[in-house]
Amino acid sequence: MKRVVSAPGYEPRSPMFDFRLEPWVFFLKGVLSQWSPGFGRLGVSFLVGCHHYSSSAPSLKLNRALLVSKLSRYELESLRFKDIDQTQLEKKLRNRGSDYELLIHHHEVHKSFEKSVVDVLKNKHVDIRLVPRFKLTQDDISWADVIFSLGGDGTFLMVASSVLGNSKPVVGFNSDPTRSEGHLCLPKRYSTNLEEAIYKLTHGEFKWMFRSRIRITLSGEFIDEQPVELQEELLHPDRRIYNCTSAPDENRVFIGSALPESTRVLPVFALNEVFLGESLSARVSYFELSLDGGPFTKIKSSGLCVTTGTGSTSWHLSINRVDQQTVAKLAALLGNKLSPEQVPAITKSYNDSLVFSPGV
Repeated sequence: MKRVVSAPGYEPRSPMFDFRLEPWVFFLKGVLSQWSPGFGRLGVSFLVGCHHYSSSAPSLKLNRALLVSKLSRYELESLRFKDIDQTQLEKKLRNRGSDYELLIHHHEVHKSFEKSVVDVLKNKHVDIRLVPRFKLTQDDISWADVIFSLGGDGTFLMVASSVLGNSKPVVGFNSDPTRSEGHLCLPKRYSTNLEEAIYKLTHGEFKWMFRSRIRITLSGEFIDEQPVELQEELLHPDRRIYNCTSAPDENRVFIGSALPESTRVLPVFALNEVFLGESLSARVSYFELSLDGGPFTKIKSSGLCVTTGTGSTSWHLSINRVDQQTVAKLAALLGNKLSPEQVPAITKSYNDSLVFSPGV
C-alpha cells in the first residue's frame, strides 16, 4: 500500500508531480514511504503551497450564509445515550463524575450565541442555512457565499478542511470566549458585538488572511478505507480505528476522486497538520524519507507530523519546544555557564523559531 500526501495551500494549479510556478505560489516537495504491519509499504509525498496576504478587502458578499455549528458536550452525550431520558442521562453523567450543571451551562451559552447569529443575519435579510458540524456536506458549501463556523478552533479547522477552493471565505465566531481561546476565530470582542462584526465584513473593513493547507493523495492498495471521525468513535464504538482485524471490503466505494494506478485524492485539506502513524499508538512506525528527490533516509518513530504555518503554534510546537532546564543543561555540557537572564531568553528564542507564517 502506498500513501501519497501532497500539500498545496488550496486547489492545485497543475497535475501531481508536474508543477508550474505562478507569481504568488511556490511548492516544496518531499517523498516518504512507510512500512505498516499487516499492510506492507506505504508511500507518502507532500507539497506545501505558500500563498500571499492581501491588504485589499472588498466588501463580503452576504446573500447566502452557511452556519456550521459545533456539537456541544451535552449534545454529544445525548447522542451517545439516546435510548435513555434526560433524568437517566443526568444520573449517568453525575455517576461518571461529570459536572452536569457546567455541561448544561456551556450548552446553553453556545445555543444562545447560535440564535444571536441567526437573528442578526435574518435582520439583514440574509438567506441562512444552519447545519451541525458532523452533517456538513459539499452541497451546503457550494450553496453558500460565505461560511461561518460557530464554536472554537476545532469547528473552524473542520470547516476549513472541507472547503476545497480558495474563493469561499470562512469566518470563525467564538461562541464561548470564556472557555475557548479561538485563535483562528475573530477576536473575542466580536462574540458580543455581532452587529459590528457583520458591518465590518460587509463594508470591507478587514484584511484577508490566506493560510496554506495540506492536500492528501493516497496511492496503492487499501486506499478506499473509510475515514473515522473522532466523534463517530464515541457514537459508534464498533467503528473505532484500533479495530484493525477486519479485511478491506473490495466492493467499498471510493470516497475521493479515483485516479489511474490506484491513486485517490482525499476530499479534505488539513489546515493544521497531517499525522502519519499506526492506528494502534503502541506500534512503532517505520518510514523512508526523501526530500526534493534526495536519497531516502530510514526513520523509526512514533509517527510523523507534517505541519503548516497555522499548525506550527499547535502540535508542532508542543513536540519540539524545549524548557529552561534543558537549555541550561546543554549549555553546561558544552562548558558554557549561562546567567539566570540568558537561560529564559535563549529558551524563548529557540521556541519562537519553531513558529512560522500561516502562509507557509
